[in-house]
Amino acid sequence: MLLDYAGLSHFSSSETTQVLDFLEALGFPRTFAYSGYYNTTFDTMNCFFGIRYLLSCHMLSEPYHLVRQIGDIYIYENPYALTLGMTADSSAEAFHPTVQKPRQPFETQNQLFSCMQNDSSENIFDTQTLTPVLHNLRVKEGARYPYRVIAPEQEAFFDYTFTAASNEPVFCYIDAPAYCRLKMYVNDKEINVFNPSYQITSIGSFDKGETVHVRIVPQTSKSALNSFCIAYQNSSAFEKFFSSMQDNSMQITSFSDDHITGFVKNTQAKPLALFTIPYDTDWEIYVNGQPSTSVKLADALLGVKLPADTEICKIELRYVPHTFYIGLAVSGSALLFFLFWYMIFRKKQIQN
Repeated sequence: MLLDYAGLSHFSSSETTQVLDFLEALGFPRTFAYSGYYNTTFDTMNCFFGIRYLLSCHMLSEPYHLVRQIGDIYIYENPYALTLGMTADSSAEAFHPTVQKPRQPFETQNQLFSCMQNDSSENIFDTQTLTPVLHNLRVKEGARYPYRVIAPEQEAFFDYTFTAASNEPVFCYIDAPAYCRLKMYVNDKEINVFNPSYQITSIGSFDKGETVHVRIVPQTSKSALNSFCIAYQNSSAFEKFFSSMQDNSMQITSFSDDHITGFVKNTQAKPLALFTIPYDTDWEIYVNGQPSTSVKLADALLGVKLPADTEICKIELRYVPHTFYIGLAVSGSALLFFLFWYMIFRKKQIQN
């Protein structure tokens, strides 16, 4: 990026399938080649991935703090950003997020956070699947886009209604095909999202007992909407998760794109160090100066086992692509070949 900050949105076709599957299971929008990060009010993932600053063209509410405005862009600070490394329970090795049908990203996040803090007593999200009332739409069974507009001159939409169970923040997830053009309104106010399909979106906070109306309006004559669910974010459980992870986060002492060092607290309850870095065998990991074997956590992330006899572990990560050694060998061979022929050439010159 322009200011040399790391971002999440990724538009190249070089991302691995394991990372794309992992992000999709967590509620990120995805096409066949990339995953995007368009919604800045994704509280739990902003925390987990350590998103410290957010740029938005819309005003954000708590917990984000406005630090600056440049033109129409608002810059917010996230007080719940974790570092890129933290300790985790051993169950993280057995956690295998899958893209289910219908998709259940809130449940996947609950499972992830449970593995991280070794505590399944309280979920961060309480979910509820809603059934729509169809207006000016008919269903064509077996079609890729089963919902068809009946009268093109009239507006067609899906209507959902629920009664707020608490005052907690409410998020929704629209399980619809990528590039399915939709608009969403909550209590007649349009919710601004880049692409609502396959994406968790904040729809606000409401008074307990308040009736909330959600309307989803297709922008084409054919549409698809597999399911629509809402989730209440348990703020106390979220605070508990953040506090637990913050106490066990990696204290980074030096950082570059290919070399990271820091310290983590080692406890028997959390014998793994997890990094929010895609798993790659080219990462070399040293724990207390000794080379260690990396492990794949959550089917996508880099991790390492910590020794049981050390309270504070120094961790060093070095990224050394295997192609580096191949290139080094080729370059060395070419240099030797050049020197060999140069010596022969010089010898002939001397003889002449």
